[in-house]
Amino acid sequence: MSRKHPPKPVIAIVVLTVLGLLGWWIWRTVAASNVDAATLTGAVESTDYQVASLAAATVTAVEVKLGDEVTKGQVLVRLDAQGAQAQVAQAKAGVNAARATLASEIDTGSSADQAVARARVTQAKAALRLAKVQLGYLVVRAPHDGVVSSVIANAGQVASPGRTLITLSDSGDQYVRVFVPESELASIKVGQSASIKADGAAATYSGTVSSIATTAEFTPNNIDTKDQRTKLVYAVRVAIDDTSGALKAGQPVDVTWK
Repeated sequence: MSRKHPPKPVIAIVVLTVLGLLGWWIWRTVAASNVDAATLTGAVESTDYQVASLAAATVTAVEVKLGDEVTKGQVLVRLDAQGAQAQVAQAKAGVNAARATLASEIDTGSSADQAVARARVTQAKAALRLAKVQLGYLVVRAPHDGVVSSVIANAGQVASPGRTLITLSDSGDQYVRVFVPESELASIKVGQSASIKADGAAATYSGTVSSIATTAEFTPNNIDTKDQRTKLVYAVRVAIDDTSGALKAGQPVDVTWK
């Protein structure tokens, strides 16, 4: 009795199916490796601090220049303090006078007069504290360690409350922002490692994905054709692990996923 074999069309279908699955698997493997090795271009950014005046006064001196490294509390700008110094002196005189009055009332005055004199001493001390605070506003200090990235203040100009005088960049909090196509987003995770290389530099720096935008953006931003509507990208922030400040804000770099 002869052994029956599957019909040739069935064999052909099976072979084609296996080849199709094998081809799909190879494509996915190659595509995944290409995504993992993808290199995106961005620029070094850093957290900035806008240092403003708290008082209205004329700038008398700018104590730093562009590129200076400063520490928290360091004097950046001095404002005209003549008027505030006069107010402090006047407030001190008011405290002394109130104390003299209180001493006199303790010796000869009634209890009611002594209470009034004590209240005036308290008021005079409060006025002195306020005058000293206002005087302190005329010395503008660095709120954080950083590098001077812009100097807006000039001697002779009038500073107003809230107006930026100096900008500081925190070299210890640098990052690169790159834009990842929607098709590659699934391969990138928060906490993933990355390599960062600056143009013309031999050294490679390590980085870590710190955030991934949840809202897509279009590239280009101006949509002219239907095809462009499908070009979605997501902003990915990669924190730079190196805090030495070797990389500078604005420096172009390439980011490669590990």
